Amino acid sequence: MKKGRLILILMLFFSLGILNSNKSNAQAVKQGTILIDGFYGWPNLVTGTMKAFYVDGAFDENVNINSIGPLGGRVEYLLSDNLGLGIDVVYANSSVSWTDIDEVTSETYSYEVSNPRLRIVPRLNYHFSQNERVDFYGVFGIGYKLSSIEFKTSDLDWNPDFAFPLSPVAYRLAIGTRFFFTDNIGMNLEFGLGSALATGGISVKF
Repeated sequence: MKKGRLILILMLFFSLGILNSNKSNAQAVKQGTILIDGFYGWPNLVTGTMKAFYVDGAFDENVNINSIGPLGGRVEYLLSDNLGLGIDVVYANSSVSWTDIDEVTSETYSYEVSNPRLRIVPRLNYHFSQNERVDFYGVFGIGYKLSSIEFKTSDLDWNPDFAFPLSPVAYRLAIGTRFFFTDNIGMNLEFGLGSALATGGISVKF
């Protein structure tokens, strides 16, 4: 249901943007414009996977799930009226912690597994529909992802079996829009693959 609503909202934004762009030759962004976005993303897919495995699965007692992000910022410079070059920097972290009592010694041990991730992705934006307030664009980007699995425990004999590859490649394929309330300040929405499925936040242009 939520996914369907997001698609409907996006279609509405695009329809309004195309209609408005036909009414005015003014542009929200143009060659030489600098854009700075701050945003928060949803959902944190790694956190969702951890929740499904630990909380809804076999490990369903004394389990805590914590999540940060995706939280990020991006900068873009318009090389022309339609083409922009930018970079995304996005941080996210997912962690699960639990306790267990040793059946022999009755001692309580604590465990924590976390997956911090930092994505740095250069990107090209093509601005295909805009007016003086609304900017619609498509995105392609590829870059680097720093990701690790970290363990903390008071059980010195615990041997975690979480051996799986972590790809260093990050990408972004998305469509997005910015709506400017004033000449310089607005909001941004982006929907796509790579990092969060949806992001939203504040935009500033110079």
